[in-house]
Amino acid sequence: MAEKQNFNIKVVAIPAPYKDIDELIKANIDTAKETIKNAVNAYDFFIADKLKHYNKNEAYGKKQIIEELKPLLGKISNQILFETYLKELEKELNIDLNGLKRHFFSKNSNVK
Repeated sequence: MAEKQNFNIKVVAIPAPYKDIDELIKANIDTAKETIKNAVNAYDFFIADKLKHYNKNEAYGKKQIIEELKPLLGKISNQILFETYLKELEKELNIDLNGLKRHFFSKNSNVK
């Protein structure tokens, strides 16, 4: 929904040992400012997270990465943004862009 409204959602990675941004701000305002300054786009965050979680050099890892990102990326309504992230996955996973598109737009896909 936020993407359809053209919101640019960013994710802040809270450093240990802090539980949330409020706790970090109270403990160290300078670190909090720097952490917020280094926030990343939500889609970039989720892609990086999946790439860390699964082995992108193995077929099963590639499958898991794509399957877990498909519901998220499939909701991107802006074609340029969608293509940009598919191209990133093409590069990271060494998978043909046309194959990725076919997978995302297959009959049992949730892409609109």
